[in-house]
Amino acid sequence: MNRRLHAIVFLASSVAALACAADAPAPTMTVEQLQRIVATAGITLSADGKRVVDPACGEVDARFETVDLNRDGAPELFLYYGDTCTSGATGVSLLLFVRDASGVYRSQLGFPAADYTPVPPGRLGFPDLEVRGMGFCAAVWRWDGKDYQHFCNRPDEPGGCGDRDMICAP
Repeated sequence: MNRRLHAIVFLASSVAALACAADAPAPTMTVEQLQRIVATAGITLSADGKRVVDPACGEVDARFETVDLNRDGAPELFLYYGDTCTSGATGVSLLLFVRDASGVYRSQLGFPAADYTPVPPGRLGFPDLEVRGMGFCAAVWRWDGKDYQHFCNRPDEPGGCGDRDMICAP
């Protein structure tokens, strides 16, 4: 096989592996577990686990997603919450909780964002995360072994990130 075909096969298998990791079922958590985890980020969760209690904006809708991003058997937890009061025009904020080596969940991200997509190549067993909000620009976040750090911006079209257009290279 030539180099181009090798690259295409590698990229396709990487995307498929990430899709499987993101789609793999992760264990569910009790409301009490969720309350303890989000409290580490200073967030109060309602008794039924369906709302975040914001001091300035009151109760806002909350939705959890458990995934095993790094396929280690321990779930990572995404929390989508908010409205225009907490999250501006995007209307929702995104927090990610990753369990560290001592078993404590640590918060990551934590800003207005509509959604995320795991994308290759990733680092240290975790996929890169393409995070989207309003507009034509996605921020790509990369795992550094302890935290997700902003890596680059990926425009949907030329100039989509304004003067923040960056090439996302491995």
